[in-house]
Amino acid sequence: TNMTRDEIIANARKLIYETDSGNSHFTPEEMVAWYEDWHRDVAMWSKWPRAEATVTGGSIVGQSTYPIDATKCLEILKVYYNKKPIDMKTVEFLDELDAEWRTVTNDDPEYAYMMDSDVLGLYPAPKTVAEEIRLRYVKIPNVSTTGLDVPDVSVSYHISGGLYIAAQAHRSIGNSDEADKMDTLYILKKKEVKGAIKSPERQQGWDWSGAGTY
Repeated sequence: TNMTRDEIIANARKLIYETDSGNSHFTPEEMVAWYEDWHRDVAMWSKWPRAEATVTGGSIVGQSTYPIDATKCLEILKVYYNKKPIDMKTVEFLDELDAEWRTVTNDDPEYAYMMDSDVLGLYPAPKTVAEEIRLRYVKIPNVSTTGLDVPDVSVSYHISGGLYIAAQAHRSIGNSDEADKMDTLYILKKKEVKGAIKSPERQQGWDWSGAGTY
């Protein structure tokens, strides 16, 4: 079942034996900050929630790089150019492929790459104007605003939140052994859940509302 932010933090407080938030080593603000760190970590691990968006204006002849909004995106999973998928590669891969790849222009792109955290690159640079460039990406989860908010990740991961928060709490006051123990349990739980979810369709969180433009 779904767990709210308050329920996940309450689980964490049980694990650190400090169920009274009014008499604790850790402020409510600290617990919420660790909750948000967990929320983002699980999103990156599970590659969920996902969304799609198009680059504003599409392709420009001879232009290889395009700005994207890094505040929305944790990781780009797939790029489509003119409705056809092209592979994501690293700059290092392109260096090995062709030492002069940065100067290759006016062709249909075969690969996409990240030039910076907010700059998408296409190789070769496009030969036509206004072709659609569509991205499928792991969306940065919504920041919670109340304790009743539910994490924007698969419900199967919710139980792991208390372990992550407990690990951070222990580490913040020097309880390294307990922190390491909670970290180990957290990693095991993430692996267990990922192994149980055989296909992306079983995860919650597919979000087409992000199918706007960058």
